[in-house]
Amino acid sequence: MNILFSFPGETTPLLGGKREISAWKKFLQGLEPIDREDWSKSNIFWKFFLICKAPAVFCLNLTIPVVDYDKPNNNWNKWLNVLHCITMPVFGVMVTKAGNHMIAERLPVWSLALCGGLVLALIVAMTTRNDRQPWGHCLLAYVAFVISVIWIYSTANEIVNLLQTFGIVFGLSDAILGLTFLAWGNSIGDFVSNTAMARQGFSRMAVSACFGGPLLNMLLGIGISCTVVTVSRGHAIPLHHRFHQYQISAGFLAASLSSSAILIPLMGFKVPRMYGVYLIVLYIAYLAVSIAAEIEHI
Repeated sequence: MNILFSFPGETTPLLGGKREISAWKKFLQGLEPIDREDWSKSNIFWKFFLICKAPAVFCLNLTIPVVDYDKPNNNWNKWLNVLHCITMPVFGVMVTKAGNHMIAERLPVWSLALCGGLVLALIVAMTTRNDRQPWGHCLLAYVAFVISVIWIYSTANEIVNLLQTFGIVFGLSDAILGLTFLAWGNSIGDFVSNTAMARQGFSRMAVSACFGGPLLNMLLGIGISCTVVTVSRGHAIPLHHRFHQYQISAGFLAASLSSSAILIPLMGFKVPRMYGVYLIVLYIAYLAVSIAAEIEHI
């Protein structure tokens, strides 16, 4: 026997005498920041890491719905997703600093987002079931992608603020912070994933990602940000960095790309180990020259 509507705390009966987990317990499990299976299999150091990241994971669970086709009902959690309908729009407008803007000089944007979220949550609560995902459940994956991008945006802003704080405390310029810590932070994920793909035999994919990732960051990252700022401010963006830093970066980038464009076809697209050593030495030389030039002009 199936029931058409279930409330938190109720248990849905299923065929064969088995009972589905109650909606309230399922809601709490969806918010749990520490996975019980991972906790039981972890050593003391990994458990300490799970505890440290628990607050961040809890905030992610509170604002990002997860659609997983490998789980029952595609990971549909009715009351948690109802809560997401409220938290997602409020979180989005507050983090992007649009929440304090006024509509008609009376209504703040955050209150409009809250009202819209409450209405949407009420609709979802009244029209869906706890034991079966609704027809539009897959749309939550696209909304989750947008909220994830907002999370990345807010985290990146905090990292930049933290780097600027370190720069002020230790007397480091923005250029040195940008070409070291910020650059490493942006690229360490690509470095690890591309190395893993190359070791597994997907060399073409790894090489393509090595060029495609920086191009995405450079062209879309600079293009979109410059377009948004120039449109909002109504004038061009002044670059306060010294011109010699751009010359050095452009010179080493040109040397790397031109050598790859010339030498790799000459080697029959079979890259030896020595060419990899050459690229590593080229990057170390770029760091040394850039830092030395920046220190000289401080």
